[in-house]
Amino acid sequence: MLDVHPAHHAASTWKDFFIHIATIVLGLIIAVSLEQAVEYFHHRQERRKLEEDLRAEVERRIPLITANFKQFAIMTDWYRAGLERGRAASASGGFVTFVLPDRPPFPAILRPEDAAWPAAKASQLVAVLPNGEVEGWDRVDFYAQMEERRNDDRTRAGEDFLAVADRLGVSVDSGATVRVTPEQRDELMRALALYYEKTRSFMVADANWQGASDAAAHGASTVEQMQPYIVRARAALPK
Repeated sequence: MLDVHPAHHAASTWKDFFIHIATIVLGLIIAVSLEQAVEYFHHRQERRKLEEDLRAEVERRIPLITANFKQFAIMTDWYRAGLERGRAASASGGFVTFVLPDRPPFPAILRPEDAAWPAAKASQLVAVLPNGEVEGWDRVDFYAQMEERRNDDRTRAGEDFLAVADRLGVSVDSGATVRVTPEQRDELMRALALYYEKTRSFMVADANWQGASDAAAHGASTVEQMQPYIVRARAALPK
């Protein structure tokens, strides 16, 4: 802050006194104005940087989610085909035998970044944004958390499916032959069906996050404004 120093000699007349007071007041006004101007330009720079970071993260996120959908489509197609074969198999001699379909290997699936907004909230940097933008990015963060929870559900269902297969002593690899009792087949199919269902739910949550991210990057903030983007993202999901 700028310092305002009074004159070094005492005022000898009322005119000098008022000039002295006016000088001090003017100096204070100038000092406060300069400080506010510096703060304004600093906040404007912080706002522009945060908006750029958020949009850059969205630009990386959307194509990665789209690429992930292609891999999840391969997975869900395999789950569905496995369910169809297992459920259609007939018992013979007290056992059910069926062959799981072949599938290409599943590559590693990377979760898109979503660090910019939580970091901005933790540092209280979100205060530099207008209320509408804060509301919009908060909604994106809500969808990101929903996606994370659905992914946790999917992961647990996959672990449960593998645990059932391991307990039954069967392989669920690509092209494996499964030979189990009808009761064991039903148990295995229930676990696989749940895994399939949780994976599809996760994909919908992922599409919601993708659509909301695209909406916020285009200035949308309310549920009504974001809905068309979310609907479009869902429509692009693999069937």
